[in-house]
Amino acid sequence: MSKYIVGYEIEFFYPVGALLVGVGMLTLGIAVFVARWLSGWRRIAPLLVGLYYVGMIPFQIIFFIIPNGQPSPILLGFWSVAWILFGYAIWSSASTLEQLPGREAE
Repeated sequence: MSKYIVGYEIEFFYPVGALLVGVGMLTLGIAVFVARWLSGWRRIAPLLVGLYYVGMIPFQIIFFIIPNGQPSPILLGFWSVAWILFGYAIWSSASTLEQLPGREAE
């Protein structure tokens, strides 16, 4: 569909954008884990998103993109599950901070 709207140039940005997001989440995950910015299981959530990407990409390229020319939507769907877990980790962490004693009502 995108080739009819803006041409084939837009297809260059999909893999580059995914690479930047994957590397960025891996970097963020390492920083959160080492600095202990989140507590408990929440600490590994951003790292899980980045690590899944690092593991998924070679698998996608070897078993799906080279033979079929398309990535597997199932593997991308599982990456979405990691993003949902990360979102819940941030949301539940913010809820916990609001309940701390000494915080004034806003």
